[in-house]
Amino acid sequence: MKTLLARLRSRWLMRAVIAIFAIFILLIVWKIGEREWTRSVSNQELAAAIEETDRSDPDWRWEALNAKRPRPPEGRNGADLIRLIKNQMSEDWGKPLFIQGWEPVRDIPANTRFPAEVIVEARRVCEIRPAIELARSLKDRPLGLRVLQLTPMVTNTPLPDTQSTRSVSDLLHWDAVLAIEDGNRIQATDSVHAMLNASRSIGDETCLTSQLARMATRMRATRALEWVLAQTELTVERLSALQAAWATDAEDPLLLYALRGERATLDVLMENLQSGVTHPGTWPEVGEVHRGLLGELRWWHYRGWLPGDRARLLHNFNTVVEAARKPVEEQVQNKSTFNVPPHDRNHRIAGLLFPPTKAVAESYWRSVADMRCAIAALACERYRLKHGSWPASLAALVTDYLHAVLRDPFDGQPVRMKHVADGIIIYSLGVDQTDDGGDLRRPDNPNGKDEGFRLWNAKERRKPAAQRPAELKDEAP
Repeated sequence: MKTLLARLRSRWLMRAVIAIFAIFILLIVWKIGEREWTRSVSNQELAAAIEETDRSDPDWRWEALNAKRPRPPEGRNGADLIRLIKNQMSEDWGKPLFIQGWEPVRDIPANTRFPAEVIVEARRVCEIRPAIELARSLKDRPLGLRVLQLTPMVTNTPLPDTQSTRSVSDLLHWDAVLAIEDGNRIQATDSVHAMLNASRSIGDETCLTSQLARMATRMRATRALEWVLAQTELTVERLSALQAAWATDAEDPLLLYALRGERATLDVLMENLQSGVTHPGTWPEVGEVHRGLLGELRWWHYRGWLPGDRARLLHNFNTVVEAARKPVEEQVQNKSTFNVPPHDRNHRIAGLLFPPTKAVAESYWRSVADMRCAIAALACERYRLKHGSWPASLAALVTDYLHAVLRDPFDGQPVRMKHVADGIIIYSLGVDQTDDGGDLRRPDNPNGKDEGFRLWNAKERRKPAAQRPAELKDEAP
């Protein structure tokens, strides 16, 4: 009896092992079949997406996109100077000027002088004459070109020169501050103009991060311009030159540059993942799940979805690129187009890679609004110098001081002008698309919601420095 039971157990055990093995084999066959079927469907999706992209933008690929970029005249490439300038600046250049404890004495109204200790520190950090002279020479280099050398993983491509643009911009800002202190308003004007061209040295660089840097640095230049006009009076000739420079830059389609560049670079990454040139195991965001034997199996299986991922990424980018080709007012009107598409499990990498396009678009719209308000402000200042008073409205500037009415990107209406007791405020509604009466967003007013430019009456300019708060007096910068 025991022998019979043992035989039965052995027989059932063998059948169970065979069944488990058969199920395992069927599972493998099913997974392979699923992967190959998915890959076939995904390849069809990718072919359709590439055809769609070729049709809407024939030069969209990385190599073609960079080959078509305009070249500055020989010897006039602003990008060439950025690295030279940064190499003459220490790694911690200007750090004391930007420490958090100094915010109360640094982030002050534009018509107020900086405290003496800030000026002393600015003179110390600006004692790098070769760097200063090179930075000032950017005034005569309004164009820039730098072609990035992509790494296989693409997302870790270094951008040291692009990021250095911020440092060069800061150097020029403090150079303008010291020029005003020394009574040299011409040099102050030139330094602010050079700040704008430091931003323009980025040009149409094919990277979203680069264009965000350009937006940020040109807004810094605009704040520096506002500060200079709040400290002194410039000649009509200087004002006209600055207005022309800001007008040239204001309508550059930075959002389009950013999205076309990001589409091309991320497509290179997807192609590298497909071909095996690179592996997600080297990618911090997703690498852990694709390491080891089990991770390699997961990645092998998921690679069947990669052409579909690439197709989804191209299609999503095509949507926002086409939207970015439209006038900025239409972009804002259809801002939902820039919403990030919902993620799904079959296009995980596409979801992970697609950037926060709405936030990028909003930064661009703010930048355009800021620039247009600055252009109108420069026209107002020219009007005041000739007539002795501010214009009653911006419409009075058209023909003699402005070619046309400047529109607010956020509602398509003319930018607004508000007369106040000590000057005028020219402003845009801002991202919330609500008129807050010219309550401008500034370092000393971080809760402001409108975008714009502030001009002071002549007698309200260059007010004495505010006294340093008592709790900060004993702190070293």
